[in-house]
Amino acid sequence: MADIDYGEVGSNIVYTALHAGAAIADPKKNPEPHGRAYAVVPEGSSLEYLERPAFPLRRAGTVKLSDTASFLEYWKRQGDQPGSYIYGSMVPAQFLAVLNEHYREHPDWRDHRALYALTHSDEWNTWAGKSGKQFDGNDVFAAWLEENLFDIVAPEPAKFMDVALNMRIRQGQVFGKKVRLNDGDIVLEYSNSVEGTSTMATGETLTIPERFEISVPVFKGRDAPKYIVEARFRYRLNNGSLKIHYDLVRPNKTIETAFAALLDEIETTANTKILWGTPE
Repeated sequence: MADIDYGEVGSNIVYTALHAGAAIADPKKNPEPHGRAYAVVPEGSSLEYLERPAFPLRRAGTVKLSDTASFLEYWKRQGDQPGSYIYGSMVPAQFLAVLNEHYREHPDWRDHRALYALTHSDEWNTWAGKSGKQFDGNDVFAAWLEENLFDIVAPEPAKFMDVALNMRIRQGQVFGKKVRLNDGDIVLEYSNSVEGTSTMATGETLTIPERFEISVPVFKGRDAPKYIVEARFRYRLNNGSLKIHYDLVRPNKTIETAFAALLDEIETTANTKILWGTPE
């Protein structure tokens, strides 16, 4: 009688059983979320889990926060694992905490996250949206200026109110030469229009500051800090018609400053180094 190699037989039995199970099951479908163990049985049989856990087997999901304080509070409560990291990026502008990131020799699921997506404040969108765009007439510009007067900090808002009122009054009049004063203001001479021609009336002038400053929050959020942004009035005289708009001065630098301040605050309060980038 030939000797039987039971080791080889045992290996064949295990191999056959594994392949039979694989033929029955669809390995892509797990009846329980979060990777809970399950068994494959022949068709026609049923299987009951002995006990459903009272809690999920692990933490997962993405929480979306709307301000810095909420993001830091969530990090304080959840970011206590060695594999917790915060990523920062400006495009898109956001801070993303991955609370079960890979850590040294310990891989993890990387799907427990907290997202703080930055959005510009309404004030920022208002001023940036009109920057560089010509207003359709003095009265339109005056009405817009009155609506947003509370954001102007220099020169005094009262001076700008006077500018807005005078621009509204002078709608339809003919403007002539402009003179720059020592303080940087612009004096525009104007006159009434008669049958398409004009004559300059001595002493009839409109003074407009060449530069002004606004104070607005860059990003939306509770108690969001405000930043000073300089703007310049731009004028163009075309056959007696005054064309006017303003340009914000280097608004991208203000955005970078506001983002850097948030990054420093989060790094200091969370006591962790923010990684520059976005995880896949």
